[in-house]
Amino acid sequence: MRLVPGLRKARSCSNHTGILSGHASEPHGKFRVELIVNGFAVDTTEIIADGKWKDITFTYPVTHSSWIALRIYPSSHTNPVFVIVDGKPIDERKSAEWCRQAVDQCWKMKQANIRPEERTAAEAAYDEARKVYDKIIREASDQ
Repeated sequence: MRLVPGLRKARSCSNHTGILSGHASEPHGKFRVELIVNGFAVDTTEIIADGKWKDITFTYPVTHSSWIALRIYPSSHTNPVFVIVDGKPIDERKSAEWCRQAVDQCWKMKQANIRPEERTAAEAAYDEARKVYDKIIREASDQ
């Protein structure tokens, strides 16, 4: 498959080998660019950042459903691209734990700004998200 950061869809190949291509443009210096799969750097390359677009290509065997992003270490990263293999969900425990903690943090930061008449419905929505992530955590296969 060929994935370009910022796109929401990906084409899959029969052997589940993935190619993630992107462009990097940072002002001056040498930067490490990492391929991130389910939160872990699985490959790296270095680029000279001279203000010009650089083509970056990684080849990685995608063996199970995953999220993939590029990171210019340590400053920035792309949004993730979700790769579904054989119709199976992404069930990485650490990713689900991170998302569960993010829901709690988001609620903590936003709840005071939600109108009182909308707070009960908002809290119910956040509780539903918590339940979804708690279930994923319980059932994760730790691939």
